[in-house]
Amino acid sequence: ARDRSLGALIISAPLNTPWNTTARATIEHLSISVSLAIDAVLLDEEERQARAREHTLATALTTIDHPVFILGEDLIRYANPASAREYGWPVGELLGRHFADLVASVTPSRPRLGLTEHDNELDEQSLPAEHRHRRRDGTEFVAAVTVSELRTEAGVAYGTVVSVRDVTMDRAVAEQLRHSEKMVAIGELVAGVAHEINNPLTSISAFAELLLEDPLGAEQRESVELIKRESDRATQVIRDLLLFARKSDAPVGPIDVNALVEQTLRLRSYVLRNSEIEVALDPDSSRPAVQGDAQRIQQVVLNLITNAEHAMEGCARRVLTLSTQQHDGRVLIRVSDTGRGMSAAVQRRLFEPFFTTKPPGVGTGLGLSVSYGIAQAHNGTLSVDSSVDEGSTFVLELPALSGAAGSLDEHRNGDDA
Repeated sequence: ARDRSLGALIISAPLNTPWNTTARATIEHLSISVSLAIDAVLLDEEERQARAREHTLATALTTIDHPVFILGEDLIRYANPASAREYGWPVGELLGRHFADLVASVTPSRPRLGLTEHDNELDEQSLPAEHRHRRRDGTEFVAAVTVSELRTEAGVAYGTVVSVRDVTMDRAVAEQLRHSEKMVAIGELVAGVAHEINNPLTSISAFAELLLEDPLGAEQRESVELIKRESDRATQVIRDLLLFARKSDAPVGPIDVNALVEQTLRLRSYVLRNSEIEVALDPDSSRPAVQGDAQRIQQVVLNLITNAEHAMEGCARRVLTLSTQQHDGRVLIRVSDTGRGMSAAVQRRLFEPFFTTKPPGVGTGLGLSVSYGIAQAHNGTLSVDSSVDEGSTFVLELPALSGAAGSLDEHRNGDDA
């Protein structure tokens, strides 16, 4: 059938059986009829298989969780359901639309991937690029785009498959990874330098203390006391540097978070009153507790309070709010102020060592980076939410001590025993 051989029709008969013309004609007609019938069956099977392949392909495209388009001369001929979810247009409204309408901007180094017109000259099967795409509501996202051509068996291009993936989150994770790697490198550098500086500082402080035991004139004693005081201050900075570099092995013990916050506030009560800062304290009534080094956790809270004080200098409204909360196995300590706030650019660098927004000579730029290290050493996090002229909120989040109140009481009873 259709100039191809489908098979052979074999007719057998007893020997010496005569074959007349009618019998032969009947067999020939039967052969033709069988050929046509078999050919029709095969055609139906081919069509069925083709439809099955199309169905399988369509099903596969609907299950892909990122947008996939099939274009013809830049017009969208097919869009999978993920395209509708990502761009906010119903699939029916995407069909027939120019793909370029979805592209807000294109990476300059890959201009031919702008898809403003169909490009039949692509010499690569798959050519990735980065675009910034626009959704129906006007929001934009960074998109990794892969373009592949559809070609006939003769090699003639008749369409384009475009795969789009939102890489905004990937970029954020990559940026966080780069930040972590930089922090590790700086920590190793700081550890080495701090040990080198700490030894001579310890000697200076010790000799200054010995000199203070000798009879000195008033001017000499004042000079030696200055040496002792400044060397001790430098030693404390070195300790902070070493703590930042270490970020681990915090002594373990139960900490009453409410009591720690209240105690830290008492330490700053005089300064807060003199600065005319209103304090609002909102402790969690369930008495949340955490496991860790109370002195180091207090160092973080104290640093956040002093930063809030500085942020509110010169502001008409000065309110410092501290709260504690236990939620889903975590304890949150929030420190909020009504200060100047911070831009997004400042927030990105806030936890870097030696970065500070304070004037020269005020602070070392180590406070928040050290606090960040303390939080990590306790399997916690330190984050910030801030807007310019609207204030800032720092959140120290730590794992809750299981059975918080009971564990604290048991610990105290054990100490009494």
